[in-house]
Amino acid sequence: VDFTEDGIRQKIAFNRKGTLTYAIKYYNANQVPEHARKNVKSTYYDYEIVAAQELTIGRDNITLVQLTRPTHWITVRIADGEMEQISHLREN
Repeated sequence: VDFTEDGIRQKIAFNRKGTLTYAIKYYNANQVPEHARKNVKSTYYDYEIVAAQELTIGRDNITLVQLTRPTHWITVRIADGEMEQISHLREN
């Protein structure tokens, strides 16, 4: 199911029994949840947040945050209170 609620695009999938399989919320830069923004900006203070996605899979909650600065683009994953950079692209 795809829908928008309070300006936030969401996608939710259920299995045949009606049990939630996963849920994704898509945020633009201005909508990124405060907990994710604070966590990311404490380390990547010189990057601009571009977008984020919150994934719920079973009991797991994962937030992916995309950041940029001139010639650099990174993605950070936040899960279980831990933050990890999972991609880094650099323009040559």
